[in-house]
Amino acid sequence: MKLTLAIIFFIFLSACSSNEKKSNQAELEAPKIEQLSEAELTEMSSYVVLLETIVMSTMGQESNFDHGTISFLDTVVVSFGENLNDAMKRSIGAYLGESLIRTYGGKWVKTQYGIGVEINDSLLAFPFERINKVHNNPEEYNLAGYFDAFSDHI
Repeated sequence: MKLTLAIIFFIFLSACSSNEKKSNQAELEAPKIEQLSEAELTEMSSYVVLLETIVMSTMGQESNFDHGTISFLDTVVVSFGENLNDAMKRSIGAYLGESLIRTYGGKWVKTQYGIGVEINDSLLAFPFERINKVHNNPEEYNLAGYFDAFSDHI
């Protein structure tokens, strides 16, 4: 089943009059997009290399930055379950982000919502948020569906 784009963050500013009472919910602001520093880009690359070197080569999976590889990572997340540590989640998130960039274009960015991938002016992906959702609830979320969902909006 193809996932909805609920996880893809389209954030719009809503106009508020000064007379309106503020609700208890936090208001979402349009993302303030900044470029990643060279050090941050190097960190993303090192996580990708770590995943390719330790997980993929050990398990005999070719690294193609495509749907098949992302589907493989879904099985890794499920297989590791509670043993999936933060470094592994960071590596999978970085690999997912790099796969989005190589497949759909875009670049790594940081916003007040976290590090993500700006695919175009109106489309942001947050691969680290996605891996956390998949890890916490693999019956409802997956990486491959998230990856594929962007193809309809490019």
